[in-house]
Amino acid sequence: MSFRNSVAIVASPRPRVGKTLLARLLTDFHLQEGRSVAAFDLNAAGEGTLAQFLPKYVTRSAINDLKGQMALFDRLMAEDGATKIVDVGRASFEPFFALACQFGFTEEARRRGIVPVLLYLMSPDRTSVETYRGRLPEAMPAPVRRVVVDTLV
Repeated sequence: MSFRNSVAIVASPRPRVGKTLLARLLTDFHLQEGRSVAAFDLNAAGEGTLAQFLPKYVTRSAINDLKGQMALFDRLMAEDGATKIVDVGRASFEPFFALACQFGFTEEARRRGIVPVLLYLMSPDRTSVETYRGRLPEAMPAPVRRVVVDTLV
């Protein structure tokens, strides 16, 4: 099977570990390379959200109702040639992964030739490590330490 598209899910249950920064860097990279990219911001409204930095390329998404859930997951599964980047805020962390598992997100993505990648920003605490285990088991996991994110800026 040939994979044509990818969905990068940037997530952590912890605040202020660099999720939005990493999502922004990934989006900027794809734009600079001339690639089609669609980013989604699941952070609550406030300062420093991905949508504030890149409003032309980022869709604010809410998953607290069925309409928002369907809109987000339909766009992530769209076979439009765009790389998708999802900035999962702390408040959306548990609901996002519960929905992704419920919908069979990773299995459906792979069936459609889409590579789901989980970029999980780790912090040096037990909760962060334990929360990482078992998240989207079919996705390609990529734990990211904050030190790596800080050196990118």
